[in-house]
Amino acid sequence: MMGTSTRWLVLSITGGLILLGIALFRPDFLFYQDTPASGKSTARANAKQVTRDIHLFTVEHEANHGGKEVEVYRFDPGFITVVKGEKIRLHIHGFHGKKHHFSIPSFQVNSEVAKGEVTTVEFIPDKVGTFEIICHDHLSPQHEGPMIGYITVVPS
Repeated sequence: MMGTSTRWLVLSITGGLILLGIALFRPDFLFYQDTPASGKSTARANAKQVTRDIHLFTVEHEANHGGKEVEVYRFDPGFITVVKGEKIRLHIHGFHGKKHHFSIPSFQVNSEVAKGEVTTVEFIPDKVGTFEIICHDHLSPQHEGPMIGYITVVPS
């Protein structure tokens, strides 16, 4: 049989875990939020204004292809998922290769990153789907490519 202090400890821990679970999965349940006339909570409306930072790296992979040593460039990670309407701050780290001219045509992003540097671009994805991040210096196997990453935009 449990003593009184043990029961209180178990109840306190259980209650704390329940509150933590609610806070993680339903913060609007625990915290007061002003709801404007639109009916959308201000927290949800302001959530889209928060900038999400994502880091990509330019990397080089070496492999043996048919007895020949080959090098290919990739974005790492090669796939990222974002939410339509959220502000994205994409940091591309020049890890391998001299310079990479890249674009995300669907979101009017054009820039370049050099080895040892970080280039940051910002955009707000306004359509759902999967879109390419293209390195224009490595478009074909003859140029150690194709170096293409993918951004999947899901509905908000």
